[in-house]
Amino acid sequence: MFWPVMITIALGSVLLSGTGYYTSKLGLSTIAFGAAHAALAGAAIAYVTNLNPTILSLALATLLGAILSIVARRASNELVNNVIMTAFSAFNALALLSIYLSNTVVLATVGVGALLWGSPLAVTPNRFLVIVALLATFFSYTSLFRLQLHSIIFDRRLAEAEGIRVDLFTLITLVFLCFSLAVMLEVVGGFMTFTLLYVPNALATTITSKALIQLVTSSIYGLVASLLGALLSFTLDLPIGATIALTISMLTLPIYAYKILLQHLKNLKA
Repeated sequence: MFWPVMITIALGSVLLSGTGYYTSKLGLSTIAFGAAHAALAGAAIAYVTNLNPTILSLALATLLGAILSIVARRASNELVNNVIMTAFSAFNALALLSIYLSNTVVLATVGVGALLWGSPLAVTPNRFLVIVALLATFFSYTSLFRLQLHSIIFDRRLAEAEGIRVDLFTLITLVFLCFSLAVMLEVVGGFMTFTLLYVPNALATTITSKALIQLVTSSIYGLVASLLGALLSFTLDLPIGATIALTISMLTLPIYAYKILLQHLKNLKA
């Protein structure tokens, strides 16, 4: 059980860090935030209604992501952010309400625990194969269309002028994001998936301005920090998703502090 979980965590963290990198660079972080909580609500509703949590979380996350990507093309940033924050509140409420309405048998199941803070028991052969296939497909996609994706990242309007189908690439990236969230949600917990999506990329951006190094740094950092968190979880008998999220945060904050101190010292010398 130990090694299958560790290998799944390693592959899943690279998948979430990689999709997190591209969603952030394409300006989709707030949409990813909303989609992550839609996935959580979908899984919670599925547990109460005896539906498949992975499929329902994928459906809600993809639906919200698609709606928000359409809204984002036609409305101001302020309105888009307001819609996302409203959706975030609504989906959080739906998730908690679903758990509240469930009976004591459901509350005692491993599934609800996995929903909230993750569980090694969510690692199954089928889930492992899905993660491997998704990871291979995602990196094939980003390798094949690297020039188009980086043109969009560099200048969205210029990419459109060059004939690149910006909306299509944005939608495909969002779909990969939603699949990644749905398949990893029960492994690391609904509230923890956003940590792997956002923090490794934010750290990589702080360390270097070179795009390729940011992607590699983000993936490696997400992998190493997740494995360390999973190891601590097994050693201390703590919830795996919460321990991974806390480990990543505790490792990241000193690096931010170092960068701030370094910048302060440079300003003093100037």
